[in-house]
Amino acid sequence: MKKLMALAMAAAFAAPAFAGDYYAGGDLGRNKFSDGGASVTKTGFAVFGGYKLNDTVSLEAGYRSLLNETVKEDGLTGKVDLYALQFSGVFSAPVTNELSLYGRLGLNSVRGEVSISDGHNSDSGSGNKTKALWGIGASYAFSKDVSLRVEFQKPMKEIQVLSVGVKFAF
Repeated sequence: MKKLMALAMAAAFAAPAFAGDYYAGGDLGRNKFSDGGASVTKTGFAVFGGYKLNDTVSLEAGYRSLLNETVKEDGLTGKVDLYALQFSGVFSAPVTNELSLYGRLGLNSVRGEVSISDGHNSDSGSGNKTKALWGIGASYAFSKDVSLRVEFQKPMKEIQVLSVGVKFAF
């Protein structure tokens, strides 16, 4: 019983040390795909969560929707869905108490799913690629718990993302 009481007291005293270290958020972005001279720009979104190790380093995981498009032409319907599961380190440098600049380095697993149908017959396929992920951004803290983020991200050689989002610390 004494050990349990000591453990409970240690946890109660340690809890404030972890407060504010976890965060979650989301963003909207413009995703640009360039391949072989052709390019497409679409709106995407992301959700993310992370843990702040210290004032300059965080670990973050997220889901980013890159493309969800349906095309109908000449009696055919094609659908493309492209998204990424991301894990990265975020390295921050404060400029002022509210403003900080950051860089991101990590990996993402980009998954693509394609289907085509003529109304009678259909075919589909999918694939994964794990690639390096990097990004640069700025964060402005409106309060201790709410920040605005603007970021340029490069999930793959052919894809670039410019996003604006909100981060909530808890």
